[in-house]
Amino acid sequence: MPLTPAVEVWAIGAIIGSLLLGPQGMLFQPLNGPTKSEEERHDNWLRSVNALFPFPESFLERASKEMQLKIDSFPNNPPRLPDGRIITNSLLKELYGLREYDWKFVEAMLKVDPDQRPTAKELLRYSWLEPPLPYYHPKRLYSRIRLAVFRGLVSILKRWNSFLDRVAGEDGARPGYNKERDS
Repeated sequence: MPLTPAVEVWAIGAIIGSLLLGPQGMLFQPLNGPTKSEEERHDNWLRSVNALFPFPESFLERASKEMQLKIDSFPNNPPRLPDGRIITNSLLKELYGLREYDWKFVEAMLKVDPDQRPTAKELLRYSWLEPPLPYYHPKRLYSRIRLAVFRGLVSILKRWNSFLDRVAGEDGARPGYNKERDS
C-alpha cells in the first residue's frame, strides 16, 4: 500500500487506541510473547487486525492471493488471551473499561480499507475532538489530552503533505495520492 495520509490516520488511530488502553494495553502487540520471525510478526499482526477490525470485501479484492489465503485461515486460529478467550473489539472494551464514545473514534481511524477511513477534515467533525471544557469541569483534563493528541495528528498530516509536495512528479502528481479522496 502506498504511503498516503490515510496511512497516517491509521497510525494515529493505533496510537490513540493504545493510549486509551493504558500502560498495560497495546494494540497489535503479540500476546504470547515475542515472535521469532518477520513472517510470524506479520501473520500475528494480520490475525490481530482481522479479529478487531475484520477485512472488508473491498480490501480483500485488492489483496494478493497469498494474503487472501492467510486471512481465510484466521477463523480457525483467532488470537486468544492466555485464559483462552478470543480477542474481539467488545472484549477489549470490557477488559479496559473503554467508553463507546472513545472507541468509535479509534475504530473509524482503524478501518482496514484506506478508502473507508475518514480524512483529516472528516476527523475534525467527530465530537471526540470538541473544544476543552471550562476549567471547573471535572473532565477538563481528559478533554485537553484529546485535543493535544489531535493537534499532534494535524501536525503529522501537515508534515506528510509537505513531504509529498516535495517528492511530487513534474506533473505535480503525488505518489499514491487520490486528490478527490484525500483533500
